Amino acid sequence: MDRLKKIKINFLWIYLLLIWVAEIALVKISFILGALLHIMILFSLFLHGSFRHKTEETKIYIALSFVPLIRIINISIPIVPISTVYWYILVEVPGWLAVLAFIKIFGDRPAELGLKAGRVPLQLTIGIILGIPLGLLCYLTLLPEPLLPQMEILHLIIAIIIVAACALLEETIFRGILFNQALKIGTRFAYIFSSLAYAAVHVFYLSIGYVILVIIAAFSFCKLVKYYNSILAPVAGHLVASVSAYLIWPFYYDVFLNAIKEYDNGAMAKMIYIINPLVENVSQNIISEWPKVTIFVIIFLIILIILRELSSTIAEYSTPPRLCFSQYFIRQINFGLIPLLYVFALNVFVKIVEALIY
Repeated sequence: MDRLKKIKINFLWIYLLLIWVAEIALVKISFILGALLHIMILFSLFLHGSFRHKTEETKIYIALSFVPLIRIINISIPIVPISTVYWYILVEVPGWLAVLAFIKIFGDRPAELGLKAGRVPLQLTIGIILGIPLGLLCYLTLLPEPLLPQMEILHLIIAIIIVAACALLEETIFRGILFNQALKIGTRFAYIFSSLAYAAVHVFYLSIGYVILVIIAAFSFCKLVKYYNSILAPVAGHLVASVSAYLIWPFYYDVFLNAIKEYDNGAMAKMIYIINPLVENVSQNIISEWPKVTIFVIIFLIILIILRELSSTIAEYSTPPRLCFSQYFIRQINFGLIPLLYVFALNVFVKIVEALIY
């Protein structure tokens, strides 16, 4: 390994260590200190990437900057009186804007980030098989509250769609972008570095067991991406794990446990008890919840329109192979500025609504 490459790897490890420190500071020491550290790390990554006058060398720093950028977005999203599962929509939009900016600025094709299909049945099967035990282990480690107040078929379908978009976003960032960029440095480095980076954003759960589980899951997902050159299997596994951990097991774990213990004593009745909430009064639920569904569909369509318009707007930032330092730095700032402007506009909108209501 040449000296310059070793220095580059050392810098990346230092940045990752600082991200872990910022995450721990955010939840254990001081919220403000953790937030300031993330802002400083993000700015430093932009600055450092600007000194690298080769696009391929710049991309690894920008890929890593997704981690502090995601945390800054999460803690900046305003608190609004909506269900937790719908809150994920507010978080996902700036994340997708950042991904879109990365693709347009660096000129990557979606297929280069693993956004392609290949051996679909096999990948989906592997993802589902991997996601089922991961979901159960995730639930047993965290014992999270369900994302929905009650199990209703309509809310469940909407929640699964939102969770699927979140799974696709995270896999695109950490496996499609960060892992693939780290592979250009070295295979072993890519597995370890990207897995620890993904684990860093889960430190706020304050569970060592869960962080270890996340590292194992991330390593497994990286293996699948390396083998199939696609993120389809990781997305499927991520989706199944999240749905089971946050939507299925919180409602039915105790019932399943009791059904196993008392298999010869009314097990079938317990299974009926499990299925019943999903099908009970389906038509009434659809009729009573149609305003929420309509609003959800409208918001989803608006997001698609915004992303489509931004795709043409951001394209003008696509750059020639070689730029001066200031041009590189401006490009890095544009990458982070687009999602952060969305968060700022959202905060302003919420404040205006609060002022009008109260």
